[in-house]
Formats: sequence, C-alpha cells, structure tokens
Amino acid sequence: MYSKQMKSWLRLFLAMVLLVTGTIPIGVFNSKVAAADEPLTVGQALALPSDDRPATIEGYVVGTYSSGPKVNVNPPFVDTNFAIAESPTETDINKMMPVLVPTSAPRTIFGLNSNPPLHQSKVRITNGTLSQYFSTKGLRTGTSSTFQLIDETPETEVANVTANPSSGEVPTGTQITLATTTVGATIYYKLNNEVEFLPYTNPIIINDTTHIEAYAHKEGLLDSAITLLNYTIVDNTPIPIVEARNKSENSSVTVQGIVTYREESGGMANLYIQDSNAGIVIRGTDSTVELGDRIEAYGSLTVYNGLLQVEKDKAGFPGGYIKIVDKAQEIPEPILLTSKDFATAAGGGKGAGSIYEGMLVEVNAVTVTRSSSSTFFATDDDGGEITIYAKNSPTALAAGKTYEKVTGVMTYHTSYGLELIPRTAADVVENLLSVTTNVPSGGIVKGSTVTLSSPMAGAEIYYTVDESEPTTSSVLYSQPITINEDSIIKAIAVFNGRESDVFSFTYKVLQQLDNLRIHDIQGASHASLYDGLAVQNVEGIVTHVVNGSSFYMQEIPEMEDDNEDTSEGF
Repeated sequence: MYSKQMKSWLRLFLAMVLLVTGTIPIGVFNSKVAAADEPLTVGQALALPSDDRPATIEGYVVGTYSSGPKVNVNPPFVDTNFAIAESPTETDINKMMPVLVPTSAPRTIFGLNSNPPLHQSKVRITNGTLSQYFSTKGLRTGTSSTFQLIDETPETEVANVTANPSSGEVPTGTQITLATTTVGATIYYKLNNEVEFLPYTNPIIINDTTHIEAYAHKEGLLDSAITLLNYTIVDNTPIPIVEARNKSENSSVTVQGIVTYREESGGMANLYIQDSNAGIVIRGTDSTVELGDRIEAYGSLTVYNGLLQVEKDKAGFPGGYIKIVDKAQEIPEPILLTSKDFATAAGGGKGAGSIYEGMLVEVNAVTVTRSSSSTFFATDDDGGEITIYAKNSPTALAAGKTYEKVTGVMTYHTSYGLELIPRTAADVVENLLSVTTNVPSGGIVKGSTVTLSSPMAGAEIYYTVDESEPTTSSVLYSQPITINEDSIIKAIAVFNGRESDVFSFTYKVLQQLDNLRIHDIQGASHASLYDGLAVQNVEGIVTHVVNGSSFYMQEIPEMEDDNEDTSEGF
C-alpha cells in the first residue's frame, strides 16, 4: 500500500522508471553477458531497506547460506541459495548478501552444489526483490528473475547460440527459440541436410526428428562457433494417473485429469487434477486453467517435500506443456475418508491413504483439538488424528469445535504427513443444515444472480429480500435470485421438520467493471467490493514484474483521488 505522502517522490521515481525501462537493451535477459550497464553493487544493496523493492545486483559468488545465519565458503554447498559479495575472496558475512536460487535459474548452472566452478565467479541477478532472507537483508527471486554469468574479458567473438528448449526428446509441435547473448548479433541456422544457412527470425517448429546447426554473426567480431542441436519426438500419449504415480522419479509422463484445486506457489501454479482412479499435482506456469477444466500435462515426475508432482518447467526438461482439453467439466465428488486414511505407515512415511494423494476428499464429524498457525489437528470417531492445512481459510476452523464436514484436496508434506487442504471457507461446514451461496457477501454486478444451496442433501430453503426474518411461510427457493439493487438475502434451511439458523448475505450493486481507477478497486477499507470479479481496462504504471502473470502497478501521477484512506497501488 502506498501512502499519499509519498506522491511527490513517486512521481519522480515513476518518471525515472519510464525513462530507464525505455532504454533497456534487448539482450538483458540472457544467461551470460559482457560486463555492461550499472546494476547495484552488494554494498549499495546492503545500504537499502528490505522493503520488497525490485533490484538488479552484481557480485561474486562466495558460498552458500545456512540457518543462523552463517555462510559456508567451502564445500559442501547447496543449490537453493548462494552468498554474493564485492570480492571473490570475501569472508566477512556482514559484507555478503543471500540470494534465493529458484529452479528456473537454472540450478544446474547457478546452484553451487551442482556447479562448483561457479564459486568466486561474477554474476548478475536481474528483477529480484530486496527483502528479508535468512533473517538478514537478501535478494529473493522467482521465475521472472534472470541469472547471468558476467564475462569480464574483452569481447572478441560472438557468444554461442543457445536453444530453448535444449536438445532432447520433445512433443510434436514444440517451438525451439534460438538466442545469443551478444547484443546486435544475427543468428543463422540450417536444418537436417540443408546446405545454406538462413537468418533466424521465428521459432523453429519440431514435428519430426530434426538436426539444427546455428551460429551468430556481428560485424567487428569473430563468428560464434556452430551450435549443434538434435531433437527427437517423444511418445506423449496420455497414461492413467495411477500408472504415472508408479513410475520412477524424473520419468517423463503425460496425464489428463479434471482440475479440482489451484494454488499459486513460487510464481507457478500447483494444479490438483484427478481422473476416475487417482490424482496428482501438476506444477508449472499457466494463467488460464480454471477449476473444472480437463487438462493434459506433460512433464517430469519430481518429489517436493514428499509430494509427487508432474513438473512442466523443470530445469533441463525440454518441451513440457499444460493444455486445456475441455472447459468447465463437472468436478468429481469428494471421496469420504476417515482418520485411518491419514495414518503414517509402520516405521514412518506415507500410509495406505497415500493412494488418495492429489484427490478431492472429505471427512465427517471431526473435532479440532489443537492448532498451530493455519494447521489444525482434528479427531473423528475412529480416534485417529487428521491434519487440516487451512491455508486458504484459517478463520473457518477453531480449536474445540466440531465440524460436520470438511472437504479439500489431499496433499503431503514430510513434516506433517498426509494433509487435507480446504479450497475455500465454504469447504468447512460446521452444520450441514445451513445455507450457502455461490457469491459471498460484498460487491456484485447489477443483473447478476445468486444461487442458494445447503450442504444437507434434500433440505428446502426459504428466503426473504426485504430484511424480514425468513420462515417456512416465506418464498421457497427454486431458482437463482437476480440482484438489481443493494440487497440483503436472509435464508433458512429446513429438513425433516428441523430449521437452521438464519443466514444473511449482503450485496452492494456495482455499476461497472471497466475503466475503474486503482483506488476504486482498493476502496477506503482496503477490503475490495470487487474481490473475485474480473475488472478490465484499469490504467496504471507497472513498477515491478513478479512473473508471467503477476506484477505491481500503481496510479498514474495526477490521477489520484486525494483520499488518505484509499490506496493507489496493488
């Protein structure tokens, strides 16, 4: 959130952002560059606050961090982070900064354990975020960050051509992108038995076994060496999820299933999918997949904290993809489990319930006995313990309460075992004889409809819209309710002569969803009436890109509303 007292500074800052970003060279997003431009030194970065501001930093890799914090300047190293300093032989931790190394870096090059020669090499990290890391000032990174080796020797030869994806097995239709880190160089290539090299202008589509030769040319420099690339077509016929789950780690698999849950994690999406017999997590960059979509995914089987997943964007894995096969399919009914299905195996590890990992499940009549942050521990009639990770709805559960039904996806973590993740607060039902809606209280577009339902199968719903208390003499709900003005819906559920409590849902009509200002969306209370709605044509200035689908944006100077209670950025 941005204070209005910062406006003058922000205007100057934004003007500089626009000026600078208009002059960034095309070759900035590369894996190796000649020494150029003026990023922050480690000392300059350490002098700045850890306030999540974007930053580009240059320094020497001198070791890796561990808890304490402390820095290991000698092996063994790790791949998940490294320490940078202004000198390749620095040993003073106060002159170092920890850098998070994501799998997309990739770690095969920028992981010090995987690539020991990286030690004492100079690197540049573009589009990172200055924030606390290892309890000190650090640089956090994601899929939009770029890691680069800095070549400090004079440039006499054009850098070699690289390909994305690299050589290997790829699905039919995979597009191969060629690049060189030498700014202003032209790439030439030829395919298979062709004699003449042609200028590279568009990605090369692979539909059969293909051999590519490519080099780069720039006036005044020696041509690069010829890069040889070989691609073959992989058999990516989808297999049942249960078959994929039985394959070894790092196997390439193609699976199809219906998405039952989506979560964002580390700049990527974790998509829980299932077919008729099993479920699995698909991990990758994708901003279009929604709940109920049937998707096909091709990737490498990996294990993260014990959870099996198909990783589309695994470093060094060519041609991974996620595509939508059918939109808006019916989400499978949850599978009823008991605490026995959450029990660990004899001697530790996953128990018999691991066959439900990745699937939509539910537990009934559970009592929460204790909690730790958003993790809750509950028991049922079988007497065992169920772990509920309420990351999306931590206020929906409370210790000492009993819940008639909790629905969610089954996940796994080595520290907690099998866990149930409720997708929203609606997945946590204290009383089955209750009323829920498809649209939570808040803003609603004029003319939209609200659907009432009850978790109790067979229950009848009676409602009012005049703020009176509903009874069995009120209107019997039979179809969605159209909202054309600010409204309060009050409803009860009735089953076998039993009546529920009264449930109220308050809606404020929104006249438009386009051409809004940022402060309109944020609102004075910072609890937006537009939460969950698709707004469009919102103007602003992008100040930081997080990943392919997320970025920071703030109001254009002179377009603020001068209301201290609203915010001009999100």
